[in-house]
Amino acid sequence: MSEPLDDRLRAALTAATDAQRPISLAELHRRAPDVMEAQQTNHVTVLDFDDIRRREPDMNRQKWLLVAAAVAALLVGAVGIGLTQRGTVPEEGATAADNEGSSTVTTKPPDAPSGDNGLAVVEQFIDARNRRAADEVLDLLQPDAPIEEQSHLLTPDDYPALLSLYEHANWTWELTDCDANTVRVQCEYLTESDWSRLIHGKPLPGTMRLTVDDGKISSVQIRVARSWSALVNQRYRGWVLEQDPEAAAVMWPDAGAPAFTPEAVELFDEWTPRLADAVPLDGTE
Repeated sequence: MSEPLDDRLRAALTAATDAQRPISLAELHRRAPDVMEAQQTNHVTVLDFDDIRRREPDMNRQKWLLVAAAVAALLVGAVGIGLTQRGTVPEEGATAADNEGSSTVTTKPPDAPSGDNGLAVVEQFIDARNRRAADEVLDLLQPDAPIEEQSHLLTPDDYPALLSLYEHANWTWELTDCDANTVRVQCEYLTESDWSRLIHGKPLPGTMRLTVDDGKISSVQIRVARSWSALVNQRYRGWVLEQDPEAAAVMWPDAGAPAFTPEAVELFDEWTPRLADAVPLDGTE
């Protein structure tokens, strides 16, 4: 028995759709030569050429809509896979095994703070010292911060007395060049005092290294250039030693850095005006 006409026609339309191209009337005519004589059989409506001609644009449009939808689905899937693969950032500190197979999109942690904050704290520290603001100096220091200054090993509790010596001598510091990271700050500086102005006549260089933790200074190391001792400190001490050895022993108890005890500061207050009257010292221009 020959294949029913409507099945042959339906097969022709399916073949055209599978080939992803429009079916032409000539092809339908070739595949179903007797379509012009089609009638309704078994309650199945057989299209004649007029119906096919009317419906051909709709069929083609539906077919291409299906094709476009399929292509769009493939593109969305490909983009999603690409984003998953390229957008995954391993968590900081995680191992490769921890991150294997992970499709979670994470971001890098924010950059660590720069050294600008630490440098700002050090600048406040130097400014407070120059103004002899003991409370501000202590507020910028951690309570247990180790301090090396003037060849002394100090604690923050020693700063009020040390600042009294600096106030007597009109001692100042000026930062000239600093290198700072997130924790450590190292600076070159120039320092001068009434002593250096009277004896040497110009500022002297030095270096300082400080660490800053959570906005507080956790360690201090301030060193003046070796020339300061030879050009200023030892000349001043030698001059006092010649005239009053007992006073010199209080002012420089270890024959090195000047002391900052109340007794020493009181003697400096007495001898510095005498120094001003005595300069230039022997060998000093």
